[in-house]
Amino acid sequence: SSSAASDVYKRQGDYLVKFAVQTGDGNFSGNEGTSTLNANITLTTDSSGTARISYTAGSQEGENIITATGLPALQVGSPANFTLTVLPRKPNKLIKRSGDNPQQVATVNSLLSSPFKVRILDPFGNNMNGGIKVIFKVLNGGGKFSSLDSAIVESNTDGEAEATLRLGTLAGTQSVKVYLLNYPDVPSVTFNAIATPGPAAKMLTAIANPFTYKAGYSPIPLQIKITDQYDNPKPGHQVEFKITQGNGQLEGGTSPVNVNSNNQGIATVNFKLGTNVSVINLVTATSYKVNSQQQLTGSPYTFRGFVTPDTAHHIVKISGDNPIQQAPIGSVLPDSFVIQIRDQYNNPVPAQMVTFEALCQDGRIGNNTILDRTTDDNGEAFVFYTLCFKAGESSDSVSVYIKNRSDINPVLF
Repeated sequence: SSSAASDVYKRQGDYLVKFAVQTGDGNFSGNEGTSTLNANITLTTDSSGTARISYTAGSQEGENIITATGLPALQVGSPANFTLTVLPRKPNKLIKRSGDNPQQVATVNSLLSSPFKVRILDPFGNNMNGGIKVIFKVLNGGGKFSSLDSAIVESNTDGEAEATLRLGTLAGTQSVKVYLLNYPDVPSVTFNAIATPGPAAKMLTAIANPFTYKAGYSPIPLQIKITDQYDNPKPGHQVEFKITQGNGQLEGGTSPVNVNSNNQGIATVNFKLGTNVSVINLVTATSYKVNSQQQLTGSPYTFRGFVTPDTAHHIVKISGDNPIQQAPIGSVLPDSFVIQIRDQYNNPVPAQMVTFEALCQDGRIGNNTILDRTTDDNGEAFVFYTLCFKAGESSDSVSVYIKNRSDINPVLF
Protein backbone atom coordinates (compact mmCIF):
# COMPACT_ATOMS: atom_id res chain seq x y z
CA SER A 1 0.00 0.00 0.00
CA SER A 2 1.00 3.62 -0.31
CA SER A 3 -0.13 6.65 1.70
CA ALA A 4 -0.24 10.37 1.02
CA ALA A 5 -0.78 13.22 3.45
CA SER A 6 -2.31 16.54 2.33
CA ASP A 7 -2.37 19.95 3.94
CA VAL A 8 -4.99 22.60 3.22
CA TYR A 9 -4.34 25.98 4.70
CA LYS A 10 -6.58 28.92 5.60
CA ARG A 11 -6.12 31.75 7.94
CA GLN A 12 -8.27 30.28 10.66
CA GLY A 13 -9.43 26.91 12.00
CA ASP A 14 -12.78 25.15 12.08
CA TYR A 15 -13.15 25.13 8.33
CA LEU A 16 -14.65 22.01 6.68
CA VAL A 17 -12.64 20.17 4.03
CA LYS A 18 -13.91 17.18 2.09
CA PHE A 19 -11.38 14.60 0.79
CA ALA A 20 -12.76 12.36 -1.97
CA VAL A 21 -11.26 9.62 -4.17
CA GLN A 22 -11.82 10.43 -7.81
CA THR A 23 -9.91 7.56 -9.40
CA GLY A 24 -8.70 4.46 -7.57
CA ASP A 25 -10.19 2.19 -4.94
CA GLY A 26 -8.27 3.16 -1.82
CA ASN A 27 -9.68 4.33 1.48
CA PHE A 28 -9.07 6.74 4.33
CA SER A 29 -9.62 4.16 7.09
CA GLY A 30 -6.25 2.40 6.90
CA ASN A 31 -7.65 -0.94 5.71
CA GLU A 32 -4.88 -2.56 3.67
CA GLY A 33 -5.68 -4.92 0.86
CA THR A 34 -9.29 -3.84 0.45
CA SER A 35 -11.06 -2.13 -2.42
CA THR A 36 -13.41 0.79 -1.70
CA LEU A 37 -15.37 2.73 -4.30
CA ASN A 38 -15.82 6.52 -4.04
CA ALA A 39 -14.29 6.79 -0.58
CA ASN A 40 -14.60 10.22 1.03
CA ILE A 41 -14.26 11.90 4.38
CA THR A 42 -14.89 15.44 5.71
CA LEU A 43 -12.51 16.97 8.26
CA THR A 44 -12.27 20.24 10.15
CA THR A 45 -9.09 22.31 9.93
CA ASP A 46 -7.05 22.84 13.07
CA SER A 47 -5.99 26.16 14.56
CA SER A 48 -3.31 26.56 11.92
CA GLY A 49 -5.85 26.06 9.18
CA THR A 50 -4.58 22.57 8.31
CA ALA A 51 -6.66 19.51 7.47
CA ARG A 52 -4.73 16.24 7.19
CA ILE A 53 -5.72 12.66 6.23
CA SER A 54 -3.86 9.47 5.25
CA TYR A 55 -4.81 7.51 2.17
CA THR A 56 -4.36 3.75 1.81
CA ALA A 57 -4.20 2.44 -1.75
CA GLY A 58 -6.49 -0.36 -2.78
CA SER A 59 -5.92 -3.07 -5.37
CA GLN A 60 -6.29 -0.85 -8.44
CA GLU A 61 -2.96 -0.21 -10.10
CA GLY A 62 -1.95 3.02 -11.79
CA GLU A 63 -2.88 6.65 -11.10
CA ASN A 64 -5.05 7.45 -8.06
CA ILE A 65 -6.48 11.01 -7.76
CA ILE A 66 -7.83 12.44 -4.49
CA THR A 67 -9.48 15.88 -4.30
CA ALA A 68 -9.73 18.21 -1.31
CA THR A 69 -12.66 20.64 -1.47
CA GLY A 70 -13.49 23.44 0.97
CA LEU A 71 -17.01 23.57 2.34
CA PRO A 72 -18.21 26.05 1.32
CA ALA A 73 -15.96 26.21 -1.70
CA LEU A 74 -13.08 28.64 -1.60
CA GLN A 75 -12.50 30.99 -4.44
CA VAL A 76 -8.81 30.11 -4.64
CA GLY A 77 -7.23 26.63 -4.59
CA SER A 78 -10.40 24.63 -4.24
CA PRO A 79 -10.57 21.88 -5.12
CA ALA A 80 -6.95 20.74 -4.65
CA ASN A 81 -5.88 17.53 -6.44
CA PHE A 82 -3.42 14.94 -5.09
CA THR A 83 -2.06 12.29 -7.40
CA LEU A 84 -0.18 9.10 -6.53
CA THR A 85 0.80 6.07 -8.54
CA VAL A 86 -0.10 2.61 -7.23
CA LEU A 87 2.46 0.05 -8.38
CA PRO A 88 1.48 -3.50 -9.34
CA ARG A 89 1.17 -5.97 -6.48
CA LYS A 90 4.07 -8.36 -5.98
CA PRO A 91 3.77 -12.00 -4.90
CA ASN A 92 4.52 -12.40 -1.24
CA LYS A 93 3.65 -15.98 -0.39
CA LEU A 94 3.23 -19.38 -2.01
CA ILE A 95 0.83 -21.84 -0.36
CA LYS A 96 -0.01 -25.45 -1.07
CA ARG A 97 -3.60 -25.93 -2.14
CA SER A 98 -3.70 -29.69 -2.72
CA GLY A 99 -1.64 -32.68 -3.72
CA ASP A 100 -0.01 -34.05 -0.58
CA ASN A 101 -2.52 -33.74 2.23
CA PRO A 102 -3.07 -36.59 2.55
CA GLN A 103 0.17 -37.71 0.98
CA GLN A 104 -0.31 -39.57 -2.29
CA VAL A 105 0.90 -43.17 -2.59
CA ALA A 106 1.42 -44.88 -5.95
CA THR A 107 3.57 -47.50 -7.65
CA VAL A 108 6.95 -46.44 -9.01
CA ASN A 109 6.89 -45.02 -12.55
CA SER A 110 3.17 -44.27 -12.38
CA LEU A 111 1.28 -40.99 -12.77
CA LEU A 112 -0.11 -39.54 -9.55
CA SER A 113 -3.88 -39.33 -9.43
CA SER A 114 -3.91 -35.67 -8.39
CA PRO A 115 -1.71 -32.71 -9.35
CA PHE A 116 0.40 -30.65 -6.99
CA LYS A 117 -1.44 -27.31 -6.78
CA VAL A 118 -0.22 -23.98 -5.35
CA ARG A 119 -1.71 -20.52 -4.92
CA ILE A 120 0.19 -17.23 -5.03
CA LEU A 121 -0.78 -14.52 -2.54
CA ASP A 122 0.03 -10.82 -2.36
CA PRO A 123 1.25 -9.14 0.87
CA PHE A 124 -2.35 -8.83 2.07
CA GLY A 125 -3.28 -12.48 1.55
CA ASN A 126 -5.20 -11.84 -1.66
CA ASN A 127 -4.88 -14.06 -4.70
CA MET A 128 -2.44 -12.79 -7.29
CA ASN A 129 -3.48 -12.48 -10.91
CA GLY A 130 -2.50 -14.86 -13.70
CA GLY A 131 0.65 -15.05 -15.76
CA ILE A 132 3.17 -15.61 -12.98
CA LYS A 133 5.66 -18.34 -13.86
CA VAL A 134 5.82 -21.18 -11.33
CA ILE A 135 8.57 -23.84 -11.37
CA PHE A 136 7.87 -27.43 -10.28
CA LYS A 137 11.28 -29.08 -9.73
CA VAL A 138 11.90 -32.76 -8.93
CA LEU A 139 14.30 -33.07 -5.99
CA ASN A 140 14.78 -36.85 -5.78
CA GLY A 141 13.45 -40.21 -6.87
CA GLY A 142 13.73 -39.63 -10.62
CA GLY A 143 10.18 -38.38 -11.19
CA LYS A 144 9.21 -36.50 -14.34
CA PHE A 145 6.84 -33.84 -15.62
CA SER A 146 6.21 -34.86 -19.25
CA SER A 147 9.66 -36.51 -19.49
CA LEU A 148 11.45 -33.55 -17.84
CA ASP A 149 12.61 -33.16 -14.26
CA SER A 150 10.96 -29.73 -14.02
CA ALA A 151 7.94 -27.88 -15.38
CA ILE A 152 7.20 -24.18 -15.86
CA VAL A 153 3.52 -23.35 -15.37
CA GLU A 154 1.86 -19.92 -15.50
CA SER A 155 -0.66 -19.12 -12.80
CA ASN A 156 -4.31 -18.74 -13.75
CA THR A 157 -6.57 -15.80 -12.92
CA ASP A 158 -7.01 -17.14 -9.39
CA GLY A 159 -3.24 -17.10 -8.87
CA GLU A 160 -3.09 -20.90 -8.96
CA ALA A 161 -0.76 -23.27 -10.80
CA GLU A 162 -0.60 -27.05 -10.87
CA ALA A 163 1.42 -29.93 -12.33
CA THR A 164 1.05 -33.71 -12.13
CA LEU A 165 4.11 -35.82 -11.33
CA ARG A 166 4.98 -39.17 -12.82
CA LEU A 167 6.84 -40.93 -10.05
CA GLY A 168 10.39 -42.06 -10.67
CA THR A 169 11.64 -45.62 -10.42
CA LEU A 170 13.13 -45.31 -6.93
CA ALA A 171 10.81 -46.50 -4.18
CA GLY A 172 10.36 -44.29 -1.12
CA THR A 173 9.54 -40.63 -0.56
CA GLN A 174 9.86 -38.48 -3.68
CA SER A 175 9.91 -34.70 -3.36
CA VAL A 176 9.09 -31.75 -5.61
CA LYS A 177 10.11 -28.17 -4.89
CA VAL A 178 7.80 -25.39 -6.13
CA TYR A 179 8.98 -21.79 -6.45
CA LEU A 180 8.39 -18.60 -8.45
CA LEU A 181 10.74 -18.06 -11.39
CA ASN A 182 11.08 -14.28 -11.14
CA TYR A 183 10.56 -13.80 -7.40
CA PRO A 184 13.42 -15.50 -5.55
CA ASP A 185 12.49 -13.81 -2.27
CA VAL A 186 9.16 -15.66 -2.09
CA PRO A 187 9.73 -18.84 -0.02
CA SER A 188 9.31 -22.13 -1.89
CA VAL A 189 7.09 -25.03 -0.85
CA THR A 190 7.79 -28.77 -1.11
CA PHE A 191 5.40 -31.57 -2.01
CA ASN A 192 6.05 -35.21 -1.10
CA ALA A 193 4.63 -38.45 -2.50
CA ILE A 194 5.40 -42.07 -1.65
CA ALA A 195 6.47 -44.46 -4.40
CA THR A 196 5.89 -48.13 -3.61
CA PRO A 197 7.78 -50.99 -5.34
CA GLY A 198 6.33 -52.53 -8.47
CA PRO A 199 5.44 -56.23 -8.78
CA ALA A 200 8.14 -58.76 -7.88
CA ALA A 201 10.31 -59.33 -10.94
CA LYS A 202 13.76 -60.52 -9.88
CA MET A 203 15.50 -62.54 -7.18
CA LEU A 204 19.13 -62.89 -6.20
CA THR A 205 21.16 -64.17 -3.31
CA ALA A 206 21.79 -61.89 -0.36
CA ILE A 207 24.67 -63.97 1.07
CA ALA A 208 28.01 -65.28 -0.17
CA ASN A 209 27.53 -68.48 -2.13
CA PRO A 210 28.92 -71.14 -2.12
CA PHE A 211 29.76 -71.38 1.59
CA THR A 212 31.83 -73.72 3.73
CA TYR A 213 31.28 -74.70 7.37
CA LYS A 214 32.03 -77.56 9.71
CA ALA A 215 29.78 -80.61 9.62
CA GLY A 216 26.44 -80.01 11.32
CA TYR A 217 27.03 -76.26 11.70
CA SER A 218 23.98 -74.08 12.30
CA PRO A 219 22.33 -71.69 11.91
CA ILE A 220 23.32 -70.66 8.42
CA PRO A 221 20.88 -67.95 7.24
CA LEU A 222 20.03 -68.58 3.59
CA GLN A 223 18.79 -65.29 2.15
CA ILE A 224 17.10 -64.37 -1.11
CA LYS A 225 16.41 -60.76 -2.08
CA ILE A 226 13.23 -60.02 -4.05
CA THR A 227 13.06 -56.84 -6.16
CA ASP A 228 10.83 -55.21 -8.73
CA GLN A 229 12.10 -54.55 -12.25
CA TYR A 230 13.86 -51.39 -11.03
CA ASP A 231 15.73 -53.23 -8.23
CA ASN A 232 13.56 -51.84 -5.43
CA PRO A 233 13.21 -54.32 -2.54
CA LYS A 234 9.81 -56.03 -2.64
CA PRO A 235 8.32 -56.97 0.75
CA GLY A 236 5.72 -59.67 1.33
CA HIS A 237 6.66 -61.93 -1.59
CA GLN A 238 6.85 -65.69 -1.11
CA VAL A 239 10.01 -67.75 -1.67
CA GLU A 240 10.21 -71.54 -1.46
CA PHE A 241 13.40 -73.13 -0.05
CA LYS A 242 13.93 -76.84 -0.73
CA ILE A 243 16.79 -79.25 0.07
CA THR A 244 17.82 -81.02 -3.12
CA GLN A 245 21.00 -82.74 -1.95
CA GLY A 246 22.67 -83.63 1.34
CA ASN A 247 21.38 -84.42 4.79
CA GLY A 248 21.12 -80.83 6.02
CA GLN A 249 17.97 -79.48 7.62
CA LEU A 250 15.89 -76.36 7.07
CA GLU A 251 14.38 -74.42 9.93
CA GLY A 252 11.55 -76.40 11.49
CA GLY A 253 12.91 -79.69 10.16
CA THR A 254 10.74 -79.72 7.04
CA SER A 255 11.43 -79.23 3.35
CA PRO A 256 10.26 -77.31 1.41
CA VAL A 257 9.75 -74.17 3.52
CA ASN A 258 7.88 -71.07 2.29
CA VAL A 259 9.04 -67.67 3.55
CA ASN A 260 7.77 -64.14 2.77
CA SER A 261 10.27 -61.35 2.13
CA ASN A 262 10.61 -58.65 4.82
CA ASN A 263 10.57 -54.87 4.40
CA GLN A 264 14.05 -55.02 2.88
CA GLY A 265 12.86 -57.60 0.36
CA ILE A 266 14.84 -60.36 2.10
CA ALA A 267 13.42 -63.87 2.55
CA THR A 268 15.44 -65.83 5.13
CA VAL A 269 15.46 -69.42 6.30
CA ASN A 270 17.97 -70.93 8.72
CA PHE A 271 19.83 -74.00 7.51
CA LYS A 272 21.74 -76.70 9.39
CA LEU A 273 24.58 -78.04 7.29
CA GLY A 274 24.74 -81.76 6.61
CA THR A 275 27.32 -84.04 8.23
CA ASN A 276 28.95 -85.83 5.30
CA VAL A 277 32.11 -84.14 3.98
CA SER A 278 31.88 -86.05 0.70
CA VAL A 279 28.46 -84.61 -0.20
CA ILE A 280 27.80 -81.03 -1.34
CA ASN A 281 24.68 -79.66 0.32
CA LEU A 282 22.25 -78.11 -2.17
CA VAL A 283 19.26 -75.93 -1.28
CA THR A 284 17.15 -74.51 -4.11
CA ALA A 285 15.13 -71.29 -3.78
CA THR A 286 12.19 -70.73 -6.13
CA SER A 287 9.78 -67.82 -6.54
CA TYR A 288 6.99 -66.99 -8.98
CA LYS A 289 5.36 -63.83 -10.25
CA VAL A 290 2.07 -62.95 -8.57
CA ASN A 291 -0.84 -65.03 -9.87
CA SER A 292 1.40 -66.66 -12.46
CA GLN A 293 3.32 -69.85 -13.11
CA GLN A 294 6.19 -67.80 -14.50
CA GLN A 295 9.23 -67.73 -12.28
CA LEU A 296 11.04 -64.52 -11.37
CA THR A 297 14.24 -63.66 -13.17
CA GLY A 298 16.99 -65.51 -11.30
CA SER A 299 14.69 -68.32 -10.15
CA PRO A 300 15.45 -71.05 -9.32
CA TYR A 301 18.61 -70.24 -7.35
CA THR A 302 20.77 -72.92 -5.72
CA PHE A 303 22.82 -72.50 -2.56
CA ARG A 304 25.90 -74.76 -2.37
CA GLY A 305 27.25 -75.73 1.02
CA PHE A 306 30.58 -77.50 1.43
CA VAL A 307 31.17 -79.59 4.55
CA THR A 308 34.46 -79.69 6.44
CA PRO A 309 35.13 -82.09 9.33
CA ASP A 310 34.16 -81.18 12.84
CA THR A 311 36.79 -81.33 15.58
CA ALA A 312 38.47 -84.64 16.50
CA HIS A 313 36.17 -87.00 18.34
CA HIS A 314 37.80 -90.45 18.34
CA ILE A 315 40.77 -92.48 17.05
CA VAL A 316 40.32 -95.56 14.87
CA LYS A 317 42.95 -98.22 14.15
CA ILE A 318 43.23 -98.83 10.44
CA SER A 319 46.00 -101.40 10.18
CA GLY A 320 49.15 -102.72 11.81
CA ASP A 321 48.17 -105.34 14.38
CA ASN A 322 45.41 -107.38 12.81
CA PRO A 323 46.84 -109.89 12.54
CA ILE A 324 49.52 -109.19 15.13
CA GLN A 325 52.91 -108.68 13.47
CA GLN A 326 55.92 -110.84 14.43
CA ALA A 327 59.58 -110.03 13.94
CA PRO A 328 62.95 -110.59 15.66
CA ILE A 329 63.64 -108.43 18.71
CA GLY A 330 65.20 -105.07 17.86
CA SER A 331 64.01 -105.15 14.25
CA VAL A 332 61.58 -102.92 12.34
CA LEU A 333 58.13 -104.35 11.83
CA PRO A 334 57.33 -104.86 8.15
CA ASP A 335 54.00 -103.01 8.25
CA SER A 336 53.28 -99.57 9.70
CA PHE A 337 50.84 -98.76 12.44
CA VAL A 338 48.04 -96.68 10.79
CA ILE A 339 45.33 -94.70 12.59
CA GLN A 340 42.60 -92.38 11.47
CA ILE A 341 41.19 -89.40 13.40
CA ARG A 342 37.46 -88.92 12.96
CA ASP A 343 34.90 -86.34 14.05
CA GLN A 344 31.60 -87.12 15.77
CA TYR A 345 30.05 -87.89 12.36
CA ASN A 346 32.89 -90.30 11.38
CA ASN A 347 34.39 -87.86 8.89
CA PRO A 348 38.21 -88.07 8.66
CA VAL A 349 39.92 -85.11 10.34
CA PRO A 350 43.00 -83.86 8.47
CA ALA A 351 45.84 -81.74 9.90
CA GLN A 352 45.32 -83.11 13.40
CA MET A 353 48.39 -83.66 15.60
CA VAL A 354 48.51 -87.18 17.08
CA THR A 355 51.12 -88.79 19.31
CA PHE A 356 52.58 -92.31 18.98
CA GLU A 357 54.32 -93.54 22.16
CA ALA A 358 56.28 -96.80 22.60
CA LEU A 359 55.37 -98.36 25.93
CA CYS A 360 58.46 -100.62 25.94
CA GLN A 361 61.49 -98.77 27.26
CA ASP A 362 63.79 -99.60 24.36
CA GLY A 363 61.16 -99.70 21.60
CA ARG A 364 61.67 -97.06 18.95
CA ILE A 365 59.53 -94.96 16.67
CA GLY A 366 62.14 -93.55 14.39
CA ASN A 367 64.88 -92.64 16.84
CA ASN A 368 62.56 -91.84 19.73
CA THR A 369 60.10 -93.50 22.02
CA ILE A 370 57.54 -90.73 21.35
CA LEU A 371 56.73 -89.19 17.97
CA ASP A 372 54.12 -86.60 16.96
CA ARG A 373 52.57 -86.95 13.52
CA THR A 374 49.97 -84.89 11.62
CA THR A 375 47.08 -86.59 9.87
CA ASP A 376 46.91 -86.38 6.08
CA ASP A 377 43.95 -85.34 3.94
CA ASN A 378 42.25 -88.61 4.77
CA GLY A 379 42.71 -88.07 8.49
CA GLU A 380 45.38 -90.80 8.68
CA ALA A 381 48.80 -90.94 10.30
CA PHE A 382 51.29 -93.83 10.47
CA VAL A 383 54.63 -94.83 11.94
CA PHE A 384 57.05 -97.75 11.53
CA TYR A 385 57.96 -99.37 14.80
CA THR A 386 61.26 -100.96 15.92
CA LEU A 387 60.66 -103.74 18.42
CA CYS A 388 62.26 -103.64 21.82
CA PHE A 389 64.69 -106.31 23.05
CA LYS A 390 62.18 -108.34 24.97
CA ALA A 391 60.43 -111.30 23.39
CA GLY A 392 56.73 -112.09 23.71
CA GLU A 393 53.44 -110.79 22.39
CA SER A 394 52.51 -108.77 25.42
CA SER A 395 55.94 -107.34 25.90
CA ASP A 396 55.71 -104.69 23.15
CA SER A 397 52.98 -102.14 22.42
CA VAL A 398 52.45 -98.59 21.12
CA SER A 399 49.84 -96.10 22.43
CA VAL A 400 48.28 -93.51 20.16
CA TYR A 401 46.56 -90.42 21.62
CA ILE A 402 45.86 -86.75 21.16
CA LYS A 403 47.58 -84.49 23.65
CA ASN A 404 45.39 -82.42 25.95
CA ARG A 405 42.30 -84.33 24.86
CA SER A 406 41.54 -86.55 27.82
CA ASP A 407 38.01 -86.94 26.49
CA ILE A 408 39.33 -89.01 23.56
CA ASN A 409 40.33 -92.56 24.36
CA PRO A 410 43.78 -93.66 23.16
CA VAL A 411 44.21 -96.77 21.02
CA LEU A 412 46.84 -99.44 21.56
CA PHE A 413 48.83 -101.42 18.97
